[in-house]
Amino acid sequence: MWKYQVETLNLNSNRIQKFSLLCHNQQLTYAEVIELWQQDHNFRSFFISLLAESPFTAYFWETPPITTSKVHQSFEFVLINSPQLARVNPDQNSFRQYFASIPPDQEVITKKLGLKPRPFRSAFVSINDTIII
Repeated sequence: MWKYQVETLNLNSNRIQKFSLLCHNQQLTYAEVIELWQQDHNFRSFFISLLAESPFTAYFWETPPITTSKVHQSFEFVLINSPQLARVNPDQNSFRQYFASIPPDQEVITKKLGLKPRPFRSAFVSINDTIII
């Protein structure tokens, strides 16, 4: 159902993969992708697999800036190879305040590759290991 197109670029000694997402050979818009992220488990799995299957050991994930007036533009993102990022220790405290209001028995939806979701307070958030949806 969903497919992707990827173009590999080499800019300033960085390897970059540029992705477009398609459904029935039509490029998805930002609005469609956001709705699918929110409502379709199969799409989320498809999207996570794209990230997980990257040939890069570590990368930056970026999209162009988006506003409500641009939400119907074609969705695209890049993965920028960043091997030095793999050597950075994640900061587990910077965003903790935003999750403080979540009851201890409620799970934040996380997907540690190969593991079940866990409560935030016990989750170790690292883009290579855990993806927050």
